[in-house]
Amino acid sequence: LVAQIVAFAKGKKDANPNKNFPGERPSSLIRGARLTPEALGSLLAHYENKIMFQGFAWNLNSFDQEGVQLGKILTKHVLSGQMDETLKAYASMFDI
Repeated sequence: LVAQIVAFAKGKKDANPNKNFPGERPSSLIRGARLTPEALGSLLAHYENKIMFQGFAWNLNSFDQEGVQLGKILTKHVLSGQMDETLKAYASMFDI
């Protein structure tokens, strides 16, 4: 495990492009004595906050999920029977 962290940090230069690994890649090692519900919750909260703050730094809305919204709209169309030819084809594949 430690070797992988070092490999990400240092990399390896080689004339063969298949064996050339650029370094300076960030990595994280999270270690705990036991995986408890509290530890798992803390880990999930850590990644949630990480994504949120990255969005702030990059001026992106981390919670903007247009794909999810589109899925909800298409689901309503399928369930109500208002389908175009593409939706009908997919619906028939899944026996909807």
